[in-house]
Amino acid sequence: MIASGLLAAMDYLQVSQSWRGAWGGVHKLVAIGFLGAAGVRAWRSREGDLVDARRRLRWIVVGALGFYSLGILLVEIYLQRSAPPAWVDLLNVTVIDLALLSSAVFLLGVRTQAQEALFEPPAVPSKPDAPAAPEAPPGDSTEGDSALIDRLAALMQDKHLYRDAALSVKLLATALNVPEYVLRRLILVRLGHRHFASFVNDYRLREVTARMMDPALDRRPILTLALEAGFGSIGPFNRAFRERYGMTPTEFRDRRGTGVAPPNPKENLLG
Repeated sequence: MIASGLLAAMDYLQVSQSWRGAWGGVHKLVAIGFLGAAGVRAWRSREGDLVDARRRLRWIVVGALGFYSLGILLVEIYLQRSAPPAWVDLLNVTVIDLALLSSAVFLLGVRTQAQEALFEPPAVPSKPDAPAAPEAPPGDSTEGDSALIDRLAALMQDKHLYRDAALSVKLLATALNVPEYVLRRLILVRLGHRHFASFVNDYRLREVTARMMDPALDRRPILTLALEAGFGSIGPFNRAFRERYGMTPTEFRDRRGTGVAPPNPKENLLG
């Protein structure tokens, strides 16, 4: 964003037209790079989203915004600072109006998946350390789900699969020997997590906090504990920790050292 702002500032400086055109081209390339990065990020994070409707909506939104923004950039490059024809402005306004109308229709309930994708609150387990047992949808086997939950818990707790920073839905489904859609439904409907990362981070946070409560590990850096538990870097760990406990990991450890019991994890953040 800083680089893009500096490139845009060339419009207000006294420079030759050739330099102005060159900087403008670089500015457009930077913008196209941001669009490409957004697409890559959406692709990489799609698998962990356990809500099917939201995964589909992600591609509709990202695709529409991406193609629209790319189209605007290409038109600007083609026009090379000249004023756009009237029909181009009319087309742009028409596309924006149609997009707003489509979004309003979608969000107002013409498609019921919108509620699931955006507004439905996640199912919440009754206890942080125990899987939820909400009412099973029609046709589901509660007994079969319970057996799968036990097998899943054994894999996560006994074999510590969550310590693998590259753990994904596909890898865990393979280890559990079930199709991916079965594992997604199990974690979403029965365990109350709307994203795979929140499910895995739940185990990781339990391990980190348990080790932080051990005085023998006081000299061990918190970053080391987080990496050993499966967090890929300090940023996601700090965000997940603060969201669940309402304080930083350092504050958590310091509070234990003063003899004041750390707070219980926020139950509503398991989903």
